[in-house]
Amino acid sequence: MTAAAVQTREYSPIDITSHDFWSQPFAVRDETFAQLRAGEGLTWHRPFPSMFPMEEPGYWALTRRADIAYVSTATRLAISWPRLSYET
Repeated sequence: MTAAAVQTREYSPIDITSHDFWSQPFAVRDETFAQLRAGEGLTWHRPFPSMFPMEEPGYWALTRRADIAYVSTATRLAISWPRLSYET
């Protein structure tokens, strides 16, 4: 048995990961999320910086309300655990 090849994805050019992004005023962040919602609505982003050693390839950002509501009830389509992590 061989390991499956890891598929690489292109990261979104819109930054919602960095500390710089999250330190901007709310209006700037809100406009950024409006841009994401106006586009595909589902985008792939660089992993969050972490003080812990981990190899995280990135994360999906789902930004449209209707899509979030649907996926929240369709756990076979999208599930965060067992790899869910929170940082404060």
